[in-house]
Amino acid sequence: MSYTASVEIEVNNTNYAAARISQIAQQLSGYVSYMYVGNSSAQITVKVPQEYLQSFLDQLSSVGRVLQKSMTANDVTDQLLDLDTRIRNLQAEESRLLKLYDMAKDVGEIIQIEDRLSQVRYQIEILQAQKTNIERMVQYATVQISLTIPAKPQPEDHWKWVINVASRAFWGAIALIAIAIAGGLPLALVALAAYAVYRLYRRKSQKA
Repeated sequence: MSYTASVEIEVNNTNYAAARISQIAQQLSGYVSYMYVGNSSAQITVKVPQEYLQSFLDQLSSVGRVLQKSMTANDVTDQLLDLDTRIRNLQAEESRLLKLYDMAKDVGEIIQIEDRLSQVRYQIEILQAQKTNIERMVQYATVQISLTIPAKPQPEDHWKWVINVASRAFWGAIALIAIAIAGGLPLALVALAAYAVYRLYRRKSQKA
C-alpha cells in the first residue's frame, strides 16, 4: 500500500514552522522533497517511512494549530505484478536475441538484431525505473503540508464609529421632537431632551 496524507496548519511564523517540520522528518528518517516558504504561507512535501507516518502526523501539532488532516491509501500490488511480468517477458526476448546474434552470419542480420536489442534493453530500463519508484512509494509515505498565518483583525475605524454615533443621536433627537409635538409637550422639554441627547453624543465622542 502507498499512503498519501494532506495537512493544513495555522502557524505564527512560516520559516520557523518549516524548519521544525524538516527537523521532525529527519528525526524519523524522512526528508523534505519540496519546500516553498512565503511571508504568510508555505507549501512543503515530506517523505517519511510508512512505519513512522502516524508518529510524524501526531508531532505536527507542535508546529501550530492543525486545521485539517486527511489520508488516502493506494494499493499498488497489481501495478508491481504487471511490471514484473513485462520485465520478465522483455528479458526473455533479450536472451533470444543474444542467441540469434551469436548465430548471425551477415552484417545486415547483425545490425537488425542489435537494433532490436537496443529497443528491448531501453524498455527494460524504463520498466525497472517505474518499479523502483513504486517500491519507494510503498516504503515512504508522502505528506503534503500547507502552512498559513492567520490574518490579523483590523482595528475598528474611529471616524466610522463617530459618524455612526452622531447619526443615532440625530435621529434620536428627531424622534423625541416628533413625540413631543404629537403629545403637545412644551417646547422647553423638547429642547431639554435634545440637549440630553447631544451631551450623550459628546461624552461618547470624547471617550473614543
